[in-house]
Amino acid sequence: MRCICVVIMVSCLCSGAAAAQEPPPLPMTMTGQVDIAASTLGLMPTVPAAPTASISTGCSNQPITHDSAIWSVLVYGTSVPPGGVLASPGTSVYTVPSQPGHVYVPVVESADIPPIRIQLRDKTFTSAVTTNFGLLVMTFGPMTLSEAGDFVNALETSDAVDAAFRAARISLQVLDFVDPKAPGRRPDQFYEQELLMRLGPQPLPGDFAQKLAALKPAAFRADVTLAVNRGSVPAAKNAIRIMTGAAPPRADAGQYPIFIIDEPCLAFSVSPVPVAGDRASTAVSFRGRYDFYDGMGTRFAKLRAEGDAAPSGTYYDRVEGTLDIGANRAAGRSVVGFSGSGGYSVTRQSGAKQDAWRAVVKTQLQGPNLAGIFGSLPGATTSPILSVEFGGAGGTSLTDAEADWILRGTFALTGRLTTRLYVDLRGVGAAGGEPRFAGADHYGYGSLQVRFNVNKDWDYLVKYECGKKDPDYRHFCGGQSGLALTLGR
Repeated sequence: MRCICVVIMVSCLCSGAAAAQEPPPLPMTMTGQVDIAASTLGLMPTVPAAPTASISTGCSNQPITHDSAIWSVLVYGTSVPPGGVLASPGTSVYTVPSQPGHVYVPVVESADIPPIRIQLRDKTFTSAVTTNFGLLVMTFGPMTLSEAGDFVNALETSDAVDAAFRAARISLQVLDFVDPKAPGRRPDQFYEQELLMRLGPQPLPGDFAQKLAALKPAAFRADVTLAVNRGSVPAAKNAIRIMTGAAPPRADAGQYPIFIIDEPCLAFSVSPVPVAGDRASTAVSFRGRYDFYDGMGTRFAKLRAEGDAAPSGTYYDRVEGTLDIGANRAAGRSVVGFSGSGGYSVTRQSGAKQDAWRAVVKTQLQGPNLAGIFGSLPGATTSPILSVEFGGAGGTSLTDAEADWILRGTFALTGRLTTRLYVDLRGVGAAGGEPRFAGADHYGYGSLQVRFNVNKDWDYLVKYECGKKDPDYRHFCGGQSGLALTLGR
């Protein structure tokens, strides 16, 4: 299992330490390795299962999209004094330059840690605590991409997180190995490596205890509690941004599927819009998607649907659906898709049906995640989505019912400024060979909306939009505010 590890500091407050040697090491602190893994728990055999191990794939048949609950946050705690140096990442073995000739191995004798519960918005993640090779191991998950970002953000900002960790009580036995080849001076790297090899990288508890006893080290004990040092959390946030470039390896092949950051599963809003005079009318809008991928995320079939309606007759009144069938290719931290695409939209005006269709070839770029540049947290559409398509268009809504060429581009991007505040940008532009679009040979549409999460999946929405939409290319400009339901954020 390949993953990106970062380190956050978790201080240990020591009390009642009885030293079996003189002098004891410096006052201990605890270092927690936070492993943000884009992975199902089933692909992590060395990690204890979380209390909630069900995996949700969101609006996709494969767990490779941002709304899939495939992320876990793993917190490893090891006892390392200030100035101490870990002999190897992922182990508890360390040395202290001020005490040459010694190598220390902390072992957790007992851990009285109640289940740690951390609440994100309206969802609570609970972790039981286990030990592995002298490490404290806490597993939180599974989570979606946005929940993983919110979780790490909570480590930096939440007083409840501190309270949860302060409730822990841990007893350590720190084993002191003296280099027999060089007493009184710092052991060389070969002795550290020899010790690690004798202990093994992932020994079983019984095997671990037998190997330690055979070496007959000196030892001292300490009781510790945990506290988060928030100064190291930014590294964990950066790890999430880096991990969004690829999904986890397949258990059978060790290969990385393509990880997809797309639009939300469903966005549904109800809000008043201005009409003639001082009157207002209630507008309803929705956008939804469902995706079918192969196991590696390279081949796909994408279904999209959207619509708008208002009884005023001045707002958009339409339904549109599209189907894309094609293939993805990874390009660094971006994903490029090539597909054949078909779209159909319909409306009724004065009892008469109007429709429009298009059949095109399409190229779509899902760019690198912009969390930390536009907004601070990852989530749906935090990677910009830019598509260009070219092909034929026709329909009864056009002044000439015969098909003609169309060149069309779309853009979408969301900035997550905080765990509750979102800014959404969206644009569409198209041109054709004839003045078919309500008397013009081109048309455009743009929107800017700000969402504030009120409760669970419900947002308060403020939106401004202007331009034309398929199929009748009615022009509308105006603002609105109201409630919005957003799933797969």
